[in-house]
Amino acid sequence: ILEDAVSSCYASQKVTQDLARILNIKPLKCSEFGKEIISRMRGMKRE
Repeated sequence: ILEDAVSSCYASQKVTQDLARILNIKPLKCSEFGKEIISRMRGMKRE
């Protein structure tokens, strides 16, 4: 799950660049932020 979160984080960076700037997210925090991205991506895929 953690690997998927990290992969999704980097894969979604183009979409979340603005959000990352607002939250001042650093690469080291990518895995933590990935969990939120995963949950949101899963919700979007189901739609």
